[in-house]
Amino acid sequence: MTLRRKIREPFFWLGAKLLMACLWLLPHRALSPMARAAGRLLFRLPPQRRLILANLAVAFPEKTAVERVRIGRDSARNLILTFLEFLWFARHPHRLKSNVDMETPEAKAMLAATLSGRGGIFLSPHLGNWELSAQIVAANGVPLTAVAAKVKSPLMEEIVTVAREFHGIRIIQEQGAVRGMLQSVRDLRPIGMLIDQNTRVRHGGVFVPFFGLPATASRAPASFARRMKLEITVNALVRVDGRLTMCRETLPRPVAEYAGDEELTADLMILHERLIRRFPEQYLWMYERWRYIPGDAAPELLPRFPFYARPEAKTVE
Repeated sequence: MTLRRKIREPFFWLGAKLLMACLWLLPHRALSPMARAAGRLLFRLPPQRRLILANLAVAFPEKTAVERVRIGRDSARNLILTFLEFLWFARHPHRLKSNVDMETPEAKAMLAATLSGRGGIFLSPHLGNWELSAQIVAANGVPLTAVAAKVKSPLMEEIVTVAREFHGIRIIQEQGAVRGMLQSVRDLRPIGMLIDQNTRVRHGGVFVPFFGLPATASRAPASFARRMKLEITVNALVRVDGRLTMCRETLPRPVAEYAGDEELTADLMILHERLIRRFPEQYLWMYERWRYIPGDAAPELLPRFPFYARPEAKTVE
């Protein structure tokens, strides 16, 4: 931990404690107006606004500037609401099921697949409330294993771990996750993962199309699924008419029919894109998703990359 972080950590700890103490006293319905106000402020910050709108210009070039601003503002609100809901349900985990509609056809199909006893991989984009998606699956009787990155703040690590494990989720750290994933397969536990983040080629990533531009994604789920003969679905806990509910997309053919990891990863990102197009205002656009430009990118694509993109450095042989 750097000196700056050592100095800052106590103040962060105190501020987080005060926020949670106030938040836990509020009813759940109070979170949405708080998120709306905070989201508007977040979207007005020049760096965040520029990043969000640059990403939306890549994903939705056909939309007007006014439409992209609306989506971006709502996306900032959703990010804040996701954070507030996670903290609120950390104190009220027993209320999670009553606040999520799992009676829709998509939700029932997802639960039926995960309760089949065959295990499998449960992917989710940073869409809707991605932090609660694994929890609601576990709360409905599915013994889920979730692969998660380690939280840097000790305070938040404690809160996050307690909240995630309340409903019986088994957490395995992203670094060195293979051993825990293998054990989960032996235990017939579905595995939950997030992969719509940048994974450099040198670290096991692969460039696949995402909203018409190549973006890096981890090939780990595809590789593991093909090796262990597991099926994969892409799911998201989204807001529909004021309530959270599960939606899903499935692959066009069984995993066993894919010739390689890159082909399977490309189809998985197509499923991510489909869900995001259904609920664009609930996606995390405040992230440098197209950070790397492949060396073999077609010249006509280069002007479409956002301002923050840079060439992917070649791995030294």
